[in-house]
Amino acid sequence: MAEGKAVITNIEAPDEFTPGVRFNINVTIRNDGGDDDFFDTIINKDTNEVLSRGGTYILSGTSTTLRHIGFLITQTTDLHVVVEAGHRGIWGIPFVDDAKEFTIPVAVVEGKAGITRLEVPDSFVPGTDVPFAALVKNTGGEDDFFFRIVNRDTGGVICSASFHLRSGRTWEIPALKCHITQTTDFHGRAEAGHET
Repeated sequence: MAEGKAVITNIEAPDEFTPGVRFNINVTIRNDGGDDDFFDTIINKDTNEVLSRGGTYILSGTSTTLRHIGFLITQTTDLHVVVEAGHRGIWGIPFVDDAKEFTIPVAVVEGKAGITRLEVPDSFVPGTDVPFAALVKNTGGEDDFFFRIVNRDTGGVICSASFHLRSGRTWEIPALKCHITQTTDFHGRAEAGHET
């Protein structure tokens, strides 16, 4: 009886992954030998950790797809993977027949700022520092951020602050001092965002 011979014909993997978010990998194996038990192993090349194992019986000359569901990778660098496929042989001893390497880049998740609270004074005296208070929340990835008050009439930034926030964190600006010299009503806009 001829032993099986695994050939990896297709690997379906995401174009990128986000740390802490589940994803799937599908491996299609064709049997170029006799009917046999087959396996595949997905390995993180950076750590040599086996991420998943699969197995099935494949008839000669046919293919099957092994689905590996729910990978949860927390590393924040690109994922270098090797997929090994093979057959079990006469006594069930695994023989690797084919291996493919590929990389899944880590997704770059930029920060996303949201102003959740803004306190402005009821009035101001020209030529003085006017305090503005705010809460800024990061609903994106860890990043560097800015908060600023813009004069809507001139488009100029009258005061600003920079800070770093991890994902899901909030930064409190208790009293950002903005020097306003104009003698007419001040029309301002608060802006927050991530640095590029």
